[in-house]
Amino acid sequence: MNWTTISPCDLSQILNKNQLDLLKAESLRNGDASMPEKAIDLAVSRVRAEIAASGLNMLDENYSKIPPELRECAMRLAAAILQTRIPTMEFTASQKKALENCLDLLKRVSDGLVPVTRPRNAVRTARKYSISFGGQKRRLSRSSTEGF
Repeated sequence: MNWTTISPCDLSQILNKNQLDLLKAESLRNGDASMPEKAIDLAVSRVRAEIAASGLNMLDENYSKIPPELRECAMRLAAAILQTRIPTMEFTASQKKALENCLDLLKRVSDGLVPVTRPRNAVRTARKYSISFGGQKRRLSRSSTEGF
């Protein structure tokens, strides 16, 4: 299955009209129209880091793509990042609960309890338990012929 990207337009699925208006006003006031894009980039990086931490799942070659089942989690994380930059933007109780559920899901993904969809252009992540390669103990010497 193909992994997906998130755009600033997708935040309209997570935020209500008042929050979106506040975000637009704050972006215009600061002269920083890329504030939602930066928050999305941070959220996508966090989701990909949680996937890589499991050691079981694979990542897509494209750094902006995430699995479709974690799309909502990334959007909720981006909204939380925006909320910290705009303190007057308050979350509703249902938005807070949904964010908690997403953080719990990401924790389970990083623990390796929840597998994610394998991307088409897969890249292996580091293993959770690494294998060390080293020389074996020397068995043959002048004084011993252990093993022979």
